[in-house]
Amino acid sequence: MDCWRESGRTPDPTPTGPATRAAKELARLIPDRDELADVFNAFLGDGDKWLVSQGHSLTLLPKRVDGYRARLAEDDPPPLSAETVERIEALAAAAETARGGRP
Repeated sequence: MDCWRESGRTPDPTPTGPATRAAKELARLIPDRDELADVFNAFLGDGDKWLVSQGHSLTLLPKRVDGYRARLAEDDPPPLSAETVERIEALAAAAETARGGRP
């Protein structure tokens, strides 16, 4: 439908409402689908009384993206370094050897 706007044709066959504009803004702000899903789930799970009273309207999400991203980043543990992974694998191999190769 955006091809109508981009080519300058009028009238637009499907006028854009606030929810559609919010969805397009979200797609621009968060191009990664997995991150978008994480942010959207955090938004829907937000128990803020005012947000709940508004029915978690999609139009409210674009202004809250940075807050949800920060909250999600706090919950994510930092990635393991290659050295740490090697140490874990060496310990696992040593434990398996100590058990005589039994799981």
